Amino acid sequence: METPMETREQLEKKFNARRNELLAIVVFSAINLVLLLLDSDTTFLFSASMPLLSVGFGIGAYEESGVIGMYYAGIFVAILIIAFYFVCWILTKKNGSMLIAALVAFSLDTLIMVLLSFGYMEEGFDVSLLITFAIYAWIIFSLINGVSIHNKLKKLPPVDINQAPEAVYGAPENVTSQPMGENSSVQGLQSGENMPQYEPQNTIPLRRQGDSARVLVSANYNSLEISLLRSKGLSELAVNGQIYNERKGIIEPTLGGYSLTATVNGVNIRGDFNGNMVYICANGQQIGKRFRLF
Repeated sequence: METPMETREQLEKKFNARRNELLAIVVFSAINLVLLLLDSDTTFLFSASMPLLSVGFGIGAYEESGVIGMYYAGIFVAILIIAFYFVCWILTKKNGSMLIAALVAFSLDTLIMVLLSFGYMEEGFDVSLLITFAIYAWIIFSLINGVSIHNKLKKLPPVDINQAPEAVYGAPENVTSQPMGENSSVQGLQSGENMPQYEPQNTIPLRRQGDSARVLVSANYNSLEISLLRSKGLSELAVNGQIYNERKGIIEPTLGGYSLTATVNGVNIRGDFNGNMVYICANGQQIGKRFRLF
């Protein structure tokens, strides 16, 4: 039996979960660093080991040489390591490939931790280390899974609002055709006679555009002033001062991008949020784009 293909939304939720786990590594590593500097015996396992090792080597070098700079150098390197993971977490919001950098760094961190653990053993193997190794292995697996999800998202085709609904969502289920009688009201329409013409249905606006919203990109098309906005955890599509579509989330989807669509005065409008680029399209024609840093 074939496994059903996961939707973009499902993949984005899973990838964001992997990003949250990377953030947890940053948080617990920072907490462990503070606890170590406070000379506490408490540590959290869901963290990187190199920051603690760096401080440990700095303390050892200071005690041997008496040079206080060695102590501060160890702390400085520890902060740099934690900052590296934090930067990776930030950048994965726009570029999922940065999760590979975090995976490589944590894999090296784990390898060094394992080698040092065996190297310092004096009275045989410490069974409690199995828990530590298991947690580190789970973190590596989680990051590998995040990289795999990133690759799946890259392969997904972009959504085109000009496609027929069946092409995007699939054909309706449980629809059966019925034979038409001779007196059917649809007779004569096969040749196109008296065929009713339908105008695109306009989208109903949600509300007026707020004054505090940050404009990412704007463009004009057929007397329509179209803007893509960010405001208090919302991505918004505005036309002539009215909000027609929105997407909630303080943290935006990280990969593959997302779109906001609306139909105004018969014009199909789409705003694309794709990493560091934002685009505005009207009736399939790109009318505006801009690079964004945040």
